[in-house]
Amino acid sequence: MRVDEHTVLSFEPIRSDLREGDAVSAGQLLGTVSSGGHCFDECLHLGVRVEGDYVNPLRYFRGRPKLRPW
Repeated sequence: MRVDEHTVLSFEPIRSDLREGDAVSAGQLLGTVSSGGHCFDECLHLGVRVEGDYVNPLRYFRGRPKLRPW
């Protein structure tokens, strides 16, 4: 998901109907955790890249992130 022209967020592995360029709203369901790579369906990787370099994703959350069980 592209935040702006310099920032890209990634959630892997997920199954989603969203496509590149789709607009999303706060609280909107992005997808469901899937399996792939070295992950089964109980793990989720969150990545943030700014101008191609990975940065700490926690600075993009207000307060503490909340994950809801499926």
